[in-house]
Amino acid sequence: MPPKKAKAATTVQTKGLAKLAPASLGALPADLYDPNVTWHKMISEAIQVIKDCPVFGEDICSAKPLPLTGDADTLTGFQAPFDETVFMDMTTQNSTVDPFLKKGHTAVYSCGINALWCDPLRSLTPGVPLLPRAIEKMMTTMFPQGAPRAMEQRVEIQAPLNGKVPFGTAVRVSPEETQHALIVAISRAIAESKPETELIEWKRVLLSCPGAFVMNLETADDLYFHVTNLRSKVEATSRAISHKASQIIFDVYNYKLRKELVLGPLSAKAVAQYYIENCTSGEDDDSATGVSEDRGKVTTIEHAITVYEKIFKQPVLLELILDFERNMLDKSPFNSIYKLKELVVACKAQPLKIEWVIKTIKNRISAKTMDASDISVRSLTSGGAGSPKGRNWAEVFVKQREIRNYLLGTFMDARTVVVGFDCMIKRMNKQRGLLTLDGRCPATTTVC
Repeated sequence: MPPKKAKAATTVQTKGLAKLAPASLGALPADLYDPNVTWHKMISEAIQVIKDCPVFGEDICSAKPLPLTGDADTLTGFQAPFDETVFMDMTTQNSTVDPFLKKGHTAVYSCGINALWCDPLRSLTPGVPLLPRAIEKMMTTMFPQGAPRAMEQRVEIQAPLNGKVPFGTAVRVSPEETQHALIVAISRAIAESKPETELIEWKRVLLSCPGAFVMNLETADDLYFHVTNLRSKVEATSRAISHKASQIIFDVYNYKLRKELVLGPLSAKAVAQYYIENCTSGEDDDSATGVSEDRGKVTTIEHAITVYEKIFKQPVLLELILDFERNMLDKSPFNSIYKLKELVVACKAQPLKIEWVIKTIKNRISAKTMDASDISVRSLTSGGAGSPKGRNWAEVFVKQREIRNYLLGTFMDARTVVVGFDCMIKRMNKQRGLLTLDGRCPATTTVC
């Protein structure tokens, strides 16, 4: 059936907009920041560990799935395996369907597959950071106590237009977290020298993974929106797969960038229209404010771009935000595009001020003098719970920084004090992290 339209409240008027075509995407520039370099290196090493294990072998990535039945000496799987004859018949029948009737319809061939048939390092949302803690959490759900068992989550693969599956390098069209969680679990079992009987059970899980070959995914947009919609669909059963605020920002910005490489400059309104036309559902509302972060809203696109430009292009600021999400996931005080946008506004887009506010919030949460829930969109704009009346947290923390800089700089330099006393005070404050964020004494030329 055709994709559902987004909610009326999140749609935009499209009258006068040119037809959204072509449905292709450019490749991200090679010099663009890649947040997943370290993680992908670890996945590559994990795959090599699996290949080096005699139970699995060097050719494991192209191995056939296990049969459903067999004699006592045959390792069997959990479901009927991929059948090339059936697959070719479905591909042939699907290719003869009138293209008009195929539009919006996705044919699927479900079967048992080898989970390594698809390239684990290829992503349909390149440049979007993966959160190791979320994947660890997913592993706990998939394999309680780290023991092998039949998977419930399936790995989806693009059905090749020519009907020939490139085993080992096929295109995965489902979120990568499921496949990565399995790879890490198996490599750890090998590294921990688990008994061969357990490793054989892991092999059974790997070679009888629930799979689906998805047809009619012919363009880059088809692939991108299929995996985007799938994330929303499985969110209820696995929060680890749902994208956090930073991931949505990366995703939106990179999608716009890749689309512009093909079509030229696009407005936020045009980008939002792509999501309206192709997404079956929107993101959840912010739990503290009820602010919808549906990508079909023009304001969501505009704020995502603003946050990327003003925060995520600053390596120090980006690492601070990602560190919150890596450790706190959904409970991060900045797990909201709208909160991050208000932070940019409150700090007048000045990196040092933004960094100061984020670090202050981090220190307060660590010291338990503030809770992550205290940071809402309202508390960053009009003085929410716990913040001084008529002020917002960002303004308060920035003002504290200004007062501190004045006292340790202009105020102290203008007074006669015991020789060396001013430098001693500044060194003490520097050790406590109270000097300017670049480590220099504020508002002074005195060398300490």
